Formats: sequence, C-alpha cells, structure tokens
Amino acid sequence: MKNTIITAMAIMLATQISARADQLNVVTDIAPVHSLVAQVMDGVETPSVILEPGASPHHANLRPSKAAAIQSADIVFYIGDALTPWLSAPLAKLNTEIVKVSFLNQSVTTQLANRDFAIFEEEHHEHDDGHDHGVIDPHVWLSPKNAQQWLMVIGDTLSVHDPENASIYSQNVSRAIEGLEKMHTDFSQKIASRKDTKFLAYHDAFQYLEHDFNLTVVGAISSSDASRPSAKRMIALQKHITEQGIDCILSEPQFSEKLIQSVSGGNKIAIAEIDPLGTKHTLGPNLYTAMFADFANEIAKCGVE
Repeated sequence: MKNTIITAMAIMLATQISARADQLNVVTDIAPVHSLVAQVMDGVETPSVILEPGASPHHANLRPSKAAAIQSADIVFYIGDALTPWLSAPLAKLNTEIVKVSFLNQSVTTQLANRDFAIFEEEHHEHDDGHDHGVIDPHVWLSPKNAQQWLMVIGDTLSVHDPENASIYSQNVSRAIEGLEKMHTDFSQKIASRKDTKFLAYHDAFQYLEHDFNLTVVGAISSSDASRPSAKRMIALQKHITEQGIDCILSEPQFSEKLIQSVSGGNKIAIAEIDPLGTKHTLGPNLYTAMFADFANEIAKCGVE
C-alpha cells in the first residue's frame, strides 16, 4: 500500500513537471506590449517584460537577468529594432527555434514616417517638395487601431505553438478587442472639446495618438529618438510660440521641465503629463487601457481656463 501511494505521488509530480515544461515562456519588450499579450494569455500563463519601469526604450541597457530571460523564451513579442536598438544583438543570437514577433514587421501595422522638423507644418512643406525620410516612427503602440490588429497576431501566434489553449486565446482576443473599441469611444468623447487645441509635444512620440484621435500637435521639443534638441530647434520653437501660441505641452514623467521653461520663453503654458509606457500602473492586462484613460484625462483638462 505504501509503495502504491509513493508511486501515485511520483506519477502526479512527474505530470506536474511535464505540464510546467510544456507551458509557453513568453517575453515582451515594453509594458504596453506586455499588457496586450497578458490579455490574450489570461487564464493560461503570464508573460514577462524586458524593459525596467521608468527606463527609456531608446537608450536602455540589457541587464544579465533579462538577457537570460530572453535566452529561455519560446516566443518574444516586441516593437522592433527602431525602438529598442539595444535588443537587436541579443535577439539575433537566439536559437532559431525561438519565435520572434516584431510588430513593426507586421503588414497589419499602420506606420508613419519620423518627423525631423521642430514645427510639423515645415515638415509637410518639405514632403510636398518631394523629400521622403523613409524612417519609421517606432511609437506604433500608441495607436489603439494597431493594438487591435496585434491582438489577433498574438492570438494566432500563441495558438500555433500552444494549440491546446487555442480556444482560450481566441476568446481572450475577442474580449480584448471589444475592450479597446470601448476605450477608443470613451477617449474620443472625453477629448471632444479639444479638437481646436494646439499642443506641443516634449518628445515626438505621440504621432499615432494624434492620427487615431485627430489631435493637433504642432511640433516637438525633442525628436522621435528623444535626443537633446539643438539650439536651432529651440529657436524655431520659441519663435512659433511667440508668434502663434500654444495651448498645452505634452510632457512625460521622466523629462525635466527646464527645457519646457526655456522653450516657453516666459509664457505660461499648461502641461499635460502623458506617459507612453504606463509606468505608474501595475504591470498586467489592465495597463494598456488604464494608460489611455490617463491620456484622455490629461488632454481633456490641459489648458482649460
């Protein structure tokens, strides 16, 4: 009898170990992508994330623990090399059996070109003259329309590699898409009164947000790669603010207000704090929609007298 119990326990333990071994190890690059993947994997497993909270995806360093997580992954979902160039080499060295899904490489992803000028109206004039930059703005996750498409890509990828849970992934994708559609409606209603507001971005990261919600962002202090602005760029911005005015500056939590004060030239301009990485929110499936709810609240009240 004792041997029978021991044998049964051994079989149960072996089954549990086998089940754990069969679970997908999924890694993501940034918190918003993690949130989308977590929504699809809900009830099955929890993905991990590479970028540390508060770190810039443009200039981060890969910690050894995160490098090890990538090496042991089954699937890696990430935006692409244009956002996280420091991930290029580690991903290139991965075993060919590890699945790498770059959302910038997906045909369903709407992509917009980087803007080089401080004042975007000048950019449009330059393009009209036949000049084409050809470099893609990597902040593609700030388009909920892109996110909806990615949910289906995520679900399909997970289902291929974990067919036993395909029905769960499919149900989660449908539920997540409904959630994003509601979020889009709520956002549009929240900011409806700001259609004529002139915004200036601290960092040119919000082009996809502008595109999806018809916001008027006239320029940016720092370019898309978050590099420090040149003196020429600052002068152009100061001139525009003096001559045409700005209603609100879209800043981010990690940036100093010194440049904002410098570019405003003593003019009192309202500031909305927009965090494109959702740093203050708990990592998980709710982060993406919570982040956009914050955006809507900040935009709706910025510059309102």
